Amino acid sequence: MDQLNPYNAELSGLSLIEASAGTGKTYTITGLYVRLVLEQGYGVENILVVTFTNAATAELRDRIRSRLVAVLQAFEAGGGDNDYCRELFARCADHDQAIRRLRYAVLGFDQAAIFTIHGFCQRVLTDSAFESGMPFESELLVEQGDLLQEIVDDFWRCNVQDVPTGLADYLLAQKVTPEKLLIAVQGGLGKPYLEIRGAVLPADFLIVEAEFHAAFKQARELWLEAEDAVREMLRADTSLNGNKYRKSSLENWFVALDGYLGSTPGPWFEQFAKFSTTALSGATKKGQTAPLHPFFDACEDLLEAHDSLDLAYQRALVALKQNLLAYCDQELRARKEQQHVQSYDDLLLNLNAALGAEHSVELARSIRNRYTAVLIDEFQDTDPTQYQIFSRIYGESDQPVFLVGDPKQAIYSFRGADIFAYHQAKTDARQSYTLDLNWRSDPRLIAAVNALFDQSHHSFFYDWITFHGAKSPAVARDELLDNGSPEAPLRVWFQGHDPKPMARVEAEQLATRATAAEISRLLQQGQDGETRIGDSNLSGGDIAVLVRSHRQGQMIGRQLRMLGIHSVQQSRENVFHSHEAVELERVLCAVAEPGRQSLVMAALATDMLAINGNAIDELMGDEQQLEQHLGFFQTQHQQWQEHGFMRMFRHLLAEGDIAKRLLSLVQGERRLTNLQHLGELLHQRDIDGQPGMDGLIKWLSRCRQTSGQGSEEAELRLESDENLVQIVTIHKSKGLQYPIVFCPFLWDGKLHSETAKSFSFHDDLHGLQPVLELGSETIEESRPQAVQEEFAEGIRLLYVALTRAQHRCYFVWGNLAGAGKSALAWLLHPAESVPQTAEAFKQLDNEMLQQRLDEVVQQSAGGILVEPLPGGDGMPILSMAAKQLADGVRHLTRGLNSTSRVTSFTALASGHSGELPDYDAQQPRPAAERTAHNIFGFPRGARAGCCLHAIFEQLDFAGCHRPGLEQLVHATLQAHGFAMEWMHVIADMVERVLATPLNAQGLCLQNIGQKQRLIELEFYYPLAPVDGAGLRAILLNHGFVAEGNPIRNAMERLDFMAVSGFMKGFIDLVFEVDGRFYLVDYKSNWLGDEVEAYAPECLTKVIAREDYYLQYLFYTLALHRYLGQRLPDYDYDQHFGGVFYFFLRGMNQARGADYGVYQNLPKKGLIEALDKYLIADG
Repeated sequence: MDQLNPYNAELSGLSLIEASAGTGKTYTITGLYVRLVLEQGYGVENILVVTFTNAATAELRDRIRSRLVAVLQAFEAGGGDNDYCRELFARCADHDQAIRRLRYAVLGFDQAAIFTIHGFCQRVLTDSAFESGMPFESELLVEQGDLLQEIVDDFWRCNVQDVPTGLADYLLAQKVTPEKLLIAVQGGLGKPYLEIRGAVLPADFLIVEAEFHAAFKQARELWLEAEDAVREMLRADTSLNGNKYRKSSLENWFVALDGYLGSTPGPWFEQFAKFSTTALSGATKKGQTAPLHPFFDACEDLLEAHDSLDLAYQRALVALKQNLLAYCDQELRARKEQQHVQSYDDLLLNLNAALGAEHSVELARSIRNRYTAVLIDEFQDTDPTQYQIFSRIYGESDQPVFLVGDPKQAIYSFRGADIFAYHQAKTDARQSYTLDLNWRSDPRLIAAVNALFDQSHHSFFYDWITFHGAKSPAVARDELLDNGSPEAPLRVWFQGHDPKPMARVEAEQLATRATAAEISRLLQQGQDGETRIGDSNLSGGDIAVLVRSHRQGQMIGRQLRMLGIHSVQQSRENVFHSHEAVELERVLCAVAEPGRQSLVMAALATDMLAINGNAIDELMGDEQQLEQHLGFFQTQHQQWQEHGFMRMFRHLLAEGDIAKRLLSLVQGERRLTNLQHLGELLHQRDIDGQPGMDGLIKWLSRCRQTSGQGSEEAELRLESDENLVQIVTIHKSKGLQYPIVFCPFLWDGKLHSETAKSFSFHDDLHGLQPVLELGSETIEESRPQAVQEEFAEGIRLLYVALTRAQHRCYFVWGNLAGAGKSALAWLLHPAESVPQTAEAFKQLDNEMLQQRLDEVVQQSAGGILVEPLPGGDGMPILSMAAKQLADGVRHLTRGLNSTSRVTSFTALASGHSGELPDYDAQQPRPAAERTAHNIFGFPRGARAGCCLHAIFEQLDFAGCHRPGLEQLVHATLQAHGFAMEWMHVIADMVERVLATPLNAQGLCLQNIGQKQRLIELEFYYPLAPVDGAGLRAILLNHGFVAEGNPIRNAMERLDFMAVSGFMKGFIDLVFEVDGRFYLVDYKSNWLGDEVEAYAPECLTKVIAREDYYLQYLFYTLALHRYLGQRLPDYDYDQHFGGVFYFFLRGMNQARGADYGVYQNLPKKGLIEALDKYLIADG
């Protein structure tokens, strides 16, 4: 590939220009444009310039015009002082003619043919309606979502509502809705070049269903007939492997089996296979005979029938998706023709179809005559349809066509961009050029990136994407001066102190903290004048953090805020997927129906209006206040009805004081920006479609539920134009540059196509045919190709990320979970394929990883510095104003009492300041993960604890019924990010907890009504100065527990520094029965995979180890004081019933209070002594 000479490049035929990062792509395009005007005499209306976004079109238009003006001025001045202009002037034979051409171009520049690809197609179809065969009058449909949803709803009514009951139940269990079906196929719409691979509805579908029901009936009848015999046979059996058939596990399987073999099939459970003849035989000890029974044979048959039916259902769902895709393509085209409208995608499809039709020769000729030269920018983002359009127009001509792009930066496959279409163009090009002068980055940073990518293997995975090392032009540039740090511009933070790979979550946290800490150091030194770029002190706007996802960006933003550093987040995330969109929908629903109290209450609870739960509860008893709130929404309703959406929206923001309220929250500017952005989009929709209240809210709801990036208009906007640290997704950063760049997550090699149920790929066995795989029988055969393509794009993302920096770039690398599938692994430790690279990476130790980095450092000639990944959190940064203020204040010379503060059980027990509800975040994590699909296998940790707590907080104990319980569990699991496969497991657990007798009198939660309980009782009480020694002495003096009790041993080790101020906490549940009050704390701790692990002696050890005894004493004291203030005749012995700690995983009505329930009733004397010692007067 030749280096492009801007003065000699041939102005004829198809030319491909590969412009590496920072090499002046736009400058090259404007230079070629000027040559076409000067040398070929083309008018600006005859030079077609095409790019892919409105913003890029506007920038190109401005840059081309400026270049024309500059060259014209230079020619009028006899050559000027610019090298490019002087060279053009020297090469020009007729200066007068050149000046006339340039003047004509500048004066007529309003007629310049600079378009987006859609704008070009629309112009051609409009101006050549006769040749293209298109209607003379057709309206552009900006948003086709409503029409598409209408088509999907029609398909649902015709093809889904009348499916067999079993399939309907399956679709219901899979949460299939018209909206979700549309999301599943939307990526294939309007792409006629795609081969769709799916399935057809099985012809023997009804036969498979019948065989299943026959097998189920047989197994059920045998179970009902021989249940006791089967139970005893397996309980008493000694021939089976005890690890595979544990006695405790058997009991859980029997419960699940009862649930499944009901009058109709119940919840399926994976352990059903344990009852099959094959599984029993496979688990039999050597030399022994497996238990035999006709029931096991029936289970074998049922298992096979279930798997066959499940496979048939899966194929039926795939067939539905494939049929929907075909139906949508057909119906969309027909209905849009009927309504005389075209969408943006139709513009391309219709022009391409016209160019392939009978009169295409005339159409192509007319386009060539109008646009005698073509410059296409960002061509690496093309797709087969777009390339075919230009190939059909200019493929056989000798007219100049320049395709400018960089395959190394092709990162938009999620938008339909196709790197293989670029490959085809590269093959077709008459001449190919490269640009290799990097005008963006410092010379040593260029050398460092070259060293990383210039490998002996194919750095970008495909042999036709070649890496040409960039060069640095000999020009003066500002330098980064950092007095406190070495000068190497590419910094590798290496994690290599642990022989085992660091877990992904831990690595993310460490990388986040290190990034924030280094940014804090740089900015602090920038304020002090120690870190500068040229003559300017470094500021926040000089720094960018590049991330892959919005979630990673939020992590960085939170950590920066902890250090007092403000940031602004840029991404291609869709504003309709924001929290503000959820809240706005709730508020608009209340505005649309102000008479529905439930909608109004939901709206009041949003952050926009910020009425908390207690206030809402009080509202229900205060008719006057309630009427005021209802009246507020009635007013907004009238505003919307009489004056339109935007008038109402502005009135709502003003009257509800929403802007001020949001700005007071964390990330307030971001949230207000999102809300105002949503308001504008809704306003535009209201103007364009006039859908009315209900229609506009439905549109908002549909936009929220639609996956994908959406349009440019829906991308998150900048919330501030201040000079702040920028957090940017790599996709959003393309085309931009920043003085200092951090890339903390490049090591994460997660590949979504490894587990996706559908994906796109190119079939290399059939000429790289683009394929949409919806779930055909060959999906697993195709998956490696899809993984390979995603992996290759990850390498290109890495290149984009590392080439954004002008002066310095940081990234993290090392022995990290998931790093073996990252792009960095391919560059540094490649193997033959993606799986082989990942497998080979596992065999590398820290020394090997370090050694390979050292080799690259040597190649970079000092441009790369490898240093350990920092572990500190960084120091909070002071603003200049704060520093000046601090310098001017007097210094405190006496000591302050640091013991007075708000504390909690968590703070005293762990030494950390925790004041949130206790959700078992401190429970120890077992060494090995469990995978059993029962309550013992349910995930552990704080998130699981929050989820289970939330269920019990919302549950009506006495009114609990299975359908309502499953609905609650489903919603709560979804809200906390757990798979729906746990729904029945959790619902069963809740029913067991409610039914478990808590004492000999039969006390149980299912008899506790709503009015008998308090949920999440929050307390504060003044705390006198206390320390561990004093508290220990009181407990020992009152004989809290006997010697030998694990709690006694823990109590004797009790030690913490003196503290005073306030004690704060939350009691999960307080309930009253027969005049006695009990307190409850829910514990989701995993103690083992058997019920026996939750026996009393085991619970006592946990209570001691986790210092829960302190917790329930503090809670008892809080409730003691609470009751004393509210019951006029309060007496501890009469009214306090005791403490219950529910270890939820181990509770079972069959075992009663002996398992999973820890209970205690502290003596009155101890509580009174703690009252005197702990609680300060007042």
